[in-house]
Amino acid sequence: FPDRLEGLCHKNSMARKRASQYMMIKAAQRYPVTAELMKRCATGSTNLYKQHIMHALMECGVADSFYGEVYNELFSPESENNILVKPAFSPVKEVIDAIHDAGGIAILAHPMLSGGMEAVVKYAAVGINGIEVWHPSADEKTSAELLSYAKKNGLLATGGSACDAINLLKRHGCKQIKFMAIIGAPEGVSKVAEAHPDVDIYVSTLDRCLNENGYILPGLGDAGDRLFGTK
Repeated sequence: FPDRLEGLCHKNSMARKRASQYMMIKAAQRYPVTAELMKRCATGSTNLYKQHIMHALMECGVADSFYGEVYNELFSPESENNILVKPAFSPVKEVIDAIHDAGGIAILAHPMLSGGMEAVVKYAAVGINGIEVWHPSADEKTSAELLSYAKKNGLLATGGSACDAINLLKRHGCKQIKFMAIIGAPEGVSKVAEAHPDVDIYVSTLDRCLNENGYILPGLGDAGDRLFGTK
């Protein structure tokens, strides 16, 4: 794992941490919740996020659900009273170059949450190698548009890995397929079951739901973030 890439991950993690601390202060100024409680709700995480602030507010009785009026007030970009603080991340071109120097490929995850097609075109111009075409934030029509753009511009199309893996096995002649997962969400299980009703599905733990970013709640965090300590 090259030093430059590790250094960038650390730099961006610290930038996110500083932004989170400012959001925590803003939340404490507005509601009867302490910084200590919010930090306790983030125990086990390498950073403090929206969900940790919301969990603390729920414990204090300020909010009765994760999503709702309080969440929208604090974290919706459209809210005039939001407490969002944008982290001072490294320039995208610098990150992409570091990934390439390390022998990796740069994929734009959930593009519809990162500026949509405008962002795809922008980042393709500075060297991304692929885009996450299939993601909960993209409906069927949008996924088709992303896939078309990826094909026309020689980009990798990622996402929907469970269904794609099963499709690949079937193309190679596999008949009796069983899908096993450590943790899942109802939305994901339903998608696989609808696409492949002949496949037996085994999930050791079925969590509550997916959030707006397609992450399982409460979940274990993003796999890449866990591996490289970027969140």
